[in-house]
Amino acid sequence: MLLAALVAPTSFLRLGLLVASATFRHPALMVKMVTTLDVLSSGRAVLGIGAGHPRTELEHRIYGIPFPPLGERMDRLEDALRMVRAMLGGDGPPNFPSPAGRLPVMVGGSGEQRLLRLVARYADMCNFSASAGDSLGTIPHKLDVLQRHCAVVGRDRRDITITYKSVMEVAPTEAAARQAWDAYRMPRGLPAGAAAFIGTSDQVAEQISGFLKAGIDEVIVELPGANDPDAVRKAGGVLQMAAQRAGDDSPLEVQYVDPTSRKAF
Repeated sequence: MLLAALVAPTSFLRLGLLVASATFRHPALMVKMVTTLDVLSSGRAVLGIGAGHPRTELEHRIYGIPFPPLGERMDRLEDALRMVRAMLGGDGPPNFPSPAGRLPVMVGGSGEQRLLRLVARYADMCNFSASAGDSLGTIPHKLDVLQRHCAVVGRDRRDITITYKSVMEVAPTEAAARQAWDAYRMPRGLPAGAAAFIGTSDQVAEQISGFLKAGIDEVIVELPGANDPDAVRKAGGVLQMAAQRAGDDSPLEVQYVDPTSRKAF
């Protein structure tokens, strides 16, 4: 509902969930919903899906949604991805109108035995994340595993966009950034050592550039102060600095939607 509401006041913002649990909706319904979003937004939707992270278990319990063991959740994800590809390819249940273009499918997770195998077979994008335990030190190994899975199915690994998500907390001093990070993480039960991009603009840009140099194509940041347009603009500056340090001089577009004025910055 929120993503649909963002269609009108925005023009280039990509719209998607990072990521929806396969346990929440029937896959055919999800494809229909995201396709509708894609048509309304002239091709800006991303279909993000995952098996259901353990951190979502409480959410399942609260709303009476079964949260099966990991093996069964992975089965559900694989079945869902088969349905997604069939419907988007015109070989499954009716999906009319068709997406505006090639609707990218993003799979969240980094499990080496099965998840990355599903990425190799079905995904246009994958998402590693700090919350899943992925770090700068593990990225090269994960990419090597994905490469091997791609070789098995005869696919070029470079056709898959690799993304990484983490919280970003930037402040004038490192101490202030860590204080803000503690204020964010503690109510959410996150451990003190939880991975995040924390520090001054220069420090965070250096941290992010390391991921880009390691093979990450896109860094996605969660901003605790994302309701503040200035905070979003400052984050955009840090990301641009990180991209330049990693050798990417292409312009970076950052968009913030003001829900009160309906203006897109």
